[in-house]
Amino acid sequence: MNSSNTPRIFLLAKICVILIFSAALIYTSIWIASRWYELLISIKSESTQIIINLGAFYLIGIVVLAACLLYMLIYITVKNRSLPEKHTKGVIFILMAGIVLMIFLPKHVGKYYVKQLELKQYQYCEKASYQWLFYKELAFTSSENECHK
Repeated sequence: MNSSNTPRIFLLAKICVILIFSAALIYTSIWIASRWYELLISIKSESTQIIINLGAFYLIGIVVLAACLLYMLIYITVKNRSLPEKHTKGVIFILMAGIVLMIFLPKHVGKYYVKQLELKQYQYCEKASYQWLFYKELAFTSSENECHK
């Protein structure tokens, strides 16, 4: 490989990584928004079965973390130098906020929506609920008969 092409190849690789990372971040953000919208519409329309997707709320924190990493990657690629100290402090603060969101948001948002559904006389349906590691979907039905369908 010619040494004069090496920086160009690395730049192309960095740009590809940035584009792929950006696309994944945009897709994930749209997925989160659609799950939240779906939940709100289900509650408003008083559906017979409502799913609270706690995994979407975990992803909010992950999106914040990924957005910070993407910012750092773009900055380093465009400026061709490391982040200034002022930017680094801001990024660290936002990274910590993302971690806090990832830990606490699903638990508290989940409790809030569970309480709202219980006030509307919905019942938790274990049969329709799902959990895998941290990913959890809580199913609530308007009646016990709906749960057994």
